[in-house]
Amino acid sequence: RQVDASSLVPRGSRAPWTTPMQPRQPGTTPFASATPRTDEILRHLSVTRRPSVGFSLSPTTVSRLRSSPAPSFRERARVTPSRARRGFTLYDRLAPVRAKVRAARTKYRESIRGTLPRLSIVDAARARGRAALEEERAFAANVARVAEQSQDVSQALAELRELEAKVFALKMREEAVAIRLGADRRVREAEQVSSSEDESSLSEAPEGGSGPIVLLSSDDESEVIDDQHDPWVDRLAGLLAADVTPFVDVMTQPLCETLEQAVDGAFEANNETRLCGVTGFPVHGRDIQTLLPHAWLNDEIINGFYGAVQHMAESHPESFLRVRTFSSFFYSKVSRNGFDYSSVRRWVKNGDLFDVDRLIFPIHLGNHWTCAVIDLRHRTVLYYDSLGGKNGRCRSTLLRWLDEAHAEHRPNEPPLEAAKTWRSVAPSVPLQDNMNDCGVFSCQFALASAAKDQDAGEDGATFPFRARDMPDLRRRMVALLLKLNAE
Repeated sequence: RQVDASSLVPRGSRAPWTTPMQPRQPGTTPFASATPRTDEILRHLSVTRRPSVGFSLSPTTVSRLRSSPAPSFRERARVTPSRARRGFTLYDRLAPVRAKVRAARTKYRESIRGTLPRLSIVDAARARGRAALEEERAFAANVARVAEQSQDVSQALAELRELEAKVFALKMREEAVAIRLGADRRVREAEQVSSSEDESSLSEAPEGGSGPIVLLSSDDESEVIDDQHDPWVDRLAGLLAADVTPFVDVMTQPLCETLEQAVDGAFEANNETRLCGVTGFPVHGRDIQTLLPHAWLNDEIINGFYGAVQHMAESHPESFLRVRTFSSFFYSKVSRNGFDYSSVRRWVKNGDLFDVDRLIFPIHLGNHWTCAVIDLRHRTVLYYDSLGGKNGRCRSTLLRWLDEAHAEHRPNEPPLEAAKTWRSVAPSVPLQDNMNDCGVFSCQFALASAAKDQDAGEDGATFPFRARDMPDLRRRMVALLLKLNAE
């Protein structure tokens, strides 16, 4: 069959033998342009030939082409069967190449199909990352907002405490007025009783019971306050003299009826009546009233009770450890401006504080009472907080003071290095369930730290009381101060 010769020529190219034949010049032979024409054909083949086809000309074919005469126009335009066969042969030779191209296209499409899910996964991961970042920013904003709200709540809580203190002061003032009115009424009633009843009531009191209730440790007679203006003083003296309970058992044994009446009488005493002074810190009627339920203990009660603990330890060594207690002003001075040893240097006149078992400190934190104990036997400092606080700064300050005091009063001994080598712990303790009983907890921590039967070695002490016992312990503290002063 006849085949168009142009179908054998690659697209975009034009075979040199399809170009119009140049007219032969006169005097030339048909073979004159054979060689240049052959070179043009060979150049065209070398330019248009693709390496992937695998088509090449042998040297024999090249020489034959060079020696053959230039074909005529008809011969160039005519497609012979042999040329068609060669074209089909070339097409068949290109079949593997076409198959490879199709396979490559298929593989490319499959890779695209496999990449799209991975791209969707990457996009989803990026979306999750952006969402997480937005959540983190929102969380940070919430944290900042909560911090601001917590500051507002703390400020509001402080204002509420101030208001509670003012309300309590007003309430105490009203109760004091009511107590004073009741006392005046009872005085008027007492003046109307018969003489026989007066003699019987006086016979119950011991000789000298009409004197002052306060037994001062100081030799200065000016410290004795005349109590004739308070009608309950004589009755308190009689009740305390009639009671036989040792003061050391007041905090552990049930209060008898006599002591219960004495405690009630102490709550009704005048504000200026001095009820206790043997501990070095005078306690008046206004101070005893802070031991009423839901009241905040003041410094006089705290210092008076800590002094009572030391007095009990010195007078009953069989039941108590060797302890030394400090006042509530000690830590306030030594922690001033971070640390100030010079302000408390006079508190230790000699090195006798290193001859005891424990040093007990009341810690006042503005509106909260805690207790700290230095155990010299086990080289440990313990911090007791009824709100669960740790207060590492307080413990390190006390150990630093101990190093300074040891270096000053015992210079011949090796350095103590308590701040570096001693244990510093804040054990678990009973917790308060209100905002008023921290002072009572502090006093009970001190008493338990001094008692031998509650000694726990290097772990401090055991505390058998709980928050529910605070109302009863408040009354026992009043009874202890009264009994200690009477004895």
